[in-house]
Amino acid sequence: MAALMTEKPQEAPADPSMFSPIHLLEIELSEPLPTIQAVMEGRVYRKARALVRLHTYPMGIIDLEIPDDGLRPDSYAGRLWDEFHERINTHLRQNGLSTVDSVEVSGLYFDDEPQLFKTRREFLKRAPFVSVVVVTRDRTEDLEKCLNALLEQNYPEFEIIVVDNAPTTDATAILVGEKFNHASQVRYVCEERPGRPWARQRGLIEARGEIMASTDDDALADPNWLLELVRVFDEGEQVGCVTGFTMPAELESQAQVWFEQFGGFNKGRGMSRMVFD
Repeated sequence: MAALMTEKPQEAPADPSMFSPIHLLEIELSEPLPTIQAVMEGRVYRKARALVRLHTYPMGIIDLEIPDDGLRPDSYAGRLWDEFHERINTHLRQNGLSTVDSVEVSGLYFDDEPQLFKTRREFLKRAPFVSVVVVTRDRTEDLEKCLNALLEQNYPEFEIIVVDNAPTTDATAILVGEKFNHASQVRYVCEERPGRPWARQRGLIEARGEIMASTDDDALADPNWLLELVRVFDEGEQVGCVTGFTMPAELESQAQVWFEQFGGFNKGRGMSRMVFD
């Protein structure tokens, strides 16, 4: 499984008359399918991009058109089946569950628990202590969201090291000291030498974990991000590095859409595991 992150690209001005934002959402196939509204928080959406999951495991991404009155589940359930039926049934077989012949609007329900959940529980009993390094510089608003997401990780024992890289103010130190003083996992260090390599090296020196993970200060980690990254190390003795899939956190500006269209975080990589020796 790819460990999932969302990250916010830098924005640029756009002509609002020529651009329509894209609504990003997640669709969990084991739950009732949602109605996708055309108007949300005062913004009009003509398109949606959905990360489709089954038992939290990503099946893929699909783009959908949104009518003026919204997109009802029964109008796109068939699209989901056409697009992902092979991955759905492969996932079900791998998890000891019966295969299906359609995506149900009410959700795919199974009496038995998927093997994935059992495997995760067993691993978490022996999961190693992990250090998560977040390099930042003068971006407290993004950093606060990043740290809140990291503190929601489905993982038992880990620390978060905030490396403040050549800051121009003490805002980051104040943020960590005041808003995260309740979180014993969060530590603040300052690296005066500017540059991401220096900052990551400082994080490595400070790390106390058996494994070190790192993320950007504008990224929002999926609740199972750390679990799935570390679980891969448990599958073999010669695993040296693990990375995962990244989605944009929003597509609200023309610049963000262009970024995804012409490059993005995962252009051409897909969601299937790739192993390099």
